[in-house]
Amino acid sequence: RGRGTRMFSLAWGLYEWYTKKPQIRILVLGLDGAGKTTVLERIKHMFRKDRGGEPGKEADREKELLLALSKISPTVGLNMGRLEMRGVNVVVWDLGGAEGLRSIWDKYYADAHAIVWVVDSADPARFAEAKETLSKVTDEPELEGVPLVVLANKRDLEGSLPAEEVQHAVLCEQRGIQKRRLVRAVSVSGSSGDGVREATVELVDTLKRRIGGVRQGG
Repeated sequence: RGRGTRMFSLAWGLYEWYTKKPQIRILVLGLDGAGKTTVLERIKHMFRKDRGGEPGKEADREKELLLALSKISPTVGLNMGRLEMRGVNVVVWDLGGAEGLRSIWDKYYADAHAIVWVVDSADPARFAEAKETLSKVTDEPELEGVPLVVLANKRDLEGSLPAEEVQHAVLCEQRGIQKRRLVRAVSVSGSSGDGVREATVELVDTLKRRIGGVRQGG
């Protein structure tokens, strides 16, 4: 009986989560090693519901997060985060970026309200590959008009380039892209958290304003 009650509570909780508030779905893509999972884990940490409380607890959580980040391995398949922020439910999908894993990306396009394209801003040797891969993504009919945020990640590393240069490098030959969709570039560090909160809040607020006419299915 106790197990049945717990299962019902879980099911009811999920039902409420999916039905009570508008849902925003964000797809995090990029090459392997760009730091997508680190960014996702940082976002989950920043917007967890039980933050705050006892003095020192936040510092302990930060230490736990940094330890977890140091153990992240390349994503094979999918990582997912569910957040409640800014009055909406947010689902974030982080998909593996290795070349052999990119074939699953298109399974998520139809349900995405935004694309976050993560680039290692300290590794310009891979900018050309990032540009070519992003071009294939933005050419997909299912993503027509979907907002794009370019995260120039790892800004804390020596030799990292500013967001404007990263954006130019990965979008320089896609002249029409900014006419067809909202494009934003932001410098962040998933490891330290610099810039992540601001970029996330801005994107979610933008999507809240658009959500009435965009992709209600899924």
